[in-house]
Amino acid sequence: MRVKSLTVNGFRGFSTPARFDLDADAVVFVGPNGSGKTSLFDAILWALCGRVDRVKGGDPSLVSLYAETGRAEVSVEIGNPSESLTVTRVYDGKVTAVTVETAGVVLRGPAAIARLGQALWPDSNDASAVQDSTSLALTRSTYLQQDLVDEFIGADSDDKRFQVISELFGAGRVAELQGQLERERTSWARTRSERERDLTAARSRVSITEQRLARLAELAEPTGVAELWRGWWDSVGQQITIDRPPRLGAPAADEALDNAMQRLRGEARRSERSLREIDALLERSTAQPVDIKRVESLRDQLRQVEEGLAAAEQDLTQAQASASRERERQVKEREAGEELRAMASLALRHIEGRCPVCQQEHDHGKTRAALEALVESSASGDSVGVDASRIEAVAREVSNLQERRSELAAELRAAEFQLAEAEANEREIAAGLERLQLRVRADESIVDCLERARGTLANDLSQLDPVMQRGEELAVATSKAAEATQRSEVEAVLTQQTAEAEQLQSDFDRRTRTYDLAVELLEGLRGATTEVVKSELKRLSPLLQQIFAMVDPHPALRALSLIGRFTNKKGRVDAVLADPDSGKSTSAPENVLSSSQLNGVALAVFLALNLGVRRAPLELVALDDPLQSLDDVNLLGVTDLLRRLKEHRQILISTHDARFAELLERKLRPLGDDRPTFVYTFSTWARTGPQFGMSTVEAQPVRFRLVGPAA
Repeated sequence: MRVKSLTVNGFRGFSTPARFDLDADAVVFVGPNGSGKTSLFDAILWALCGRVDRVKGGDPSLVSLYAETGRAEVSVEIGNPSESLTVTRVYDGKVTAVTVETAGVVLRGPAAIARLGQALWPDSNDASAVQDSTSLALTRSTYLQQDLVDEFIGADSDDKRFQVISELFGAGRVAELQGQLERERTSWARTRSERERDLTAARSRVSITEQRLARLAELAEPTGVAELWRGWWDSVGQQITIDRPPRLGAPAADEALDNAMQRLRGEARRSERSLREIDALLERSTAQPVDIKRVESLRDQLRQVEEGLAAAEQDLTQAQASASRERERQVKEREAGEELRAMASLALRHIEGRCPVCQQEHDHGKTRAALEALVESSASGDSVGVDASRIEAVAREVSNLQERRSELAAELRAAEFQLAEAEANEREIAAGLERLQLRVRADESIVDCLERARGTLANDLSQLDPVMQRGEELAVATSKAAEATQRSEVEAVLTQQTAEAEQLQSDFDRRTRTYDLAVELLEGLRGATTEVVKSELKRLSPLLQQIFAMVDPHPALRALSLIGRFTNKKGRVDAVLADPDSGKSTSAPENVLSSSQLNGVALAVFLALNLGVRRAPLELVALDDPLQSLDDVNLLGVTDLLRRLKEHRQILISTHDARFAELLERKLRPLGDDRPTFVYTFSTWARTGPQFGMSTVEAQPVRFRLVGPAA
């Protein structure tokens, strides 16, 4: 099958209808980036398998933003000399529909998908997901997408590569069966574990029932239970109020016994609480009484001391003020004497002549004598002492009164605390008597009343204890009697449980055999799939090496092989690069190669798979602008490779580089009777879609030309 024509409308970059004649051995698309070349390749992919995985968002994302109809529609005509199919896929904004027209018959829906799968990839009709299988075959052996060139080598894991190889070499359905068996085996294992748990639980129930039956066989039916039953209920009636006791063996007998025991225990707990409360009240009642007169006496003494202290503090304040005034007077007199003495000393130095103050004549002898007497009297003047003894006496009295006040205050606080505690005891005793519903008789004290109540409660408890003990014995006796009569019922239960356990054992054994068979089958499928992949990879190896040598991406690592293996219960494929001269090799090309070199390796693998698949989906190689992924040296080798490949495959290739397009025209030009080569030139892109023109490279019978040197 080859691609003959393509009609696009409303798909990605094509907002308006556009038709391309592709019925040629080679078709070259040249134009700047963003002009619509990739949209054209994606349109073919979408029409044939219904998905473009690298475009996120699914079908709604494929509708052109400027589509007038709001829908995407692509028609692809594929065919060979014996038949022709026109595949049309339409997304109307809600659902996607596909039709296949062949020999005048139009198929729709599942019938169309099945017919398309039969034409492109017959293995897909047996796959669980037809479109997934077809898409994998197309994108890994027919259409090398622009931004996913190195996916097989650099992005896919070794087990994903195994899945790809299995699909392309006809083992895809076996791998799918293996996956389904793996999932089913997991489900079987989970169900088997559940059955094993159920079986363990059933065996445990059987064991418990057997033990119970053995215990019942050892029990002898107790005697005198009826008399014990009647006597116990009579004694219970003396302690608590009860209705008419049930008959021994009645359905409600055990429940009535339990209820009566609970009431007796409740009554005992209430009596014990009341006893504890009475003991606490008795302890409060026996506390030492407080002397109220002593409290009043302490309050009077404290008041008198505080009054005396206030008077003494007032006397001390007055004495200190009087002493302060006396000291101030003495200071002033002393300062005046000092001033007179200083003035007299100065006057003695200036006594000659007239008086330095009034300028009058004076008797120098008398003046000198008077001044000297003044100096002597000032220097020898004594101060009158302050009465400090009275202040000290008053201060001692204040200190003594303060100390006495502190002592009395401490004694008063202690006495008042004892008084408050006694009053609280009285209130608590009164409240306790009220809670216990006790009344103090006229001829008894509170202590006597409490002692009387305590004796009554102790007597009640002494009567309750034997009744409860006999009740426990009665419960055991009735239980034994009931168990002795249950032997036949337990035997029936044991028979039923044994049958259930045997049925679970049988089911568990069947599931174990199924699980073991699934494991054995899985191991066989894994081995078979791995051997198929290894065999096909071995067959593909010379072709892969020949193509890799022409691409020649690395100067030293010149050998490339795909190695199949089986580890961790999964098939895996490694891409191994080797240096034949040094013996060095690596199974991780992405770690040693540049991005361009890695793309060269991926392209070699892609072309080898395209040629090596026994029945390719299409006899087609579609390369979307490989120039963006490879360097110039690799491209020369790729161009020569495509020239040879054109003899076996239809070639669709795009490029943004005009010089590379001219090289492709020369290399892919038709020779002899070959069909012409088409060249579509995209000039620009507008809202109406890509602007392009078509030209034809006619056949040239002469393979080589001699060109003379330039002048």
